[in-house]
Amino acid sequence: MNVKNSDLYAAREALKKVNEHRFPVKTSFGLAKLGARVNDACKPIDTCRDELLKKFGKNEDGRTFINANSPNWPDFEREFTELMDMEAEIKVDVVKLPEKVSATCDKCNHNMDRPLEIEPSVLMALEKFVEVA
Repeated sequence: MNVKNSDLYAAREALKKVNEHRFPVKTSFGLAKLGARVNDACKPIDTCRDELLKKFGKNEDGRTFINANSPNWPDFEREFTELMDMEAEIKVDVVKLPEKVSATCDKCNHNMDRPLEIEPSVLMALEKFVEVA
């Protein structure tokens, strides 16, 4: 699957939110594999981002940073945008998220299914990697 680096970056953060939920084993395993592959694919992006920070940023107290008020911001932003627009190939299976997940009633301990609730912004970031079954 070909995706932009920005898709990988967004998916990495969204997977952290999704992984707060409990899923059936097959879904959990798929999410674990997806997370590992996305993290691996983000390593070169992180390295390039760090190099851009060193090149254009300012070092204070052992911390390198840049912000929109920095004189080098336009150059950093241009190169970072170029980095995020690059395509990467990642070999992953689309993970099927269930509409409902198992739950237990707090009052009577009855086992039941409840709708899986995930914020739309999280699903937007994972659109290329998951589908609802």
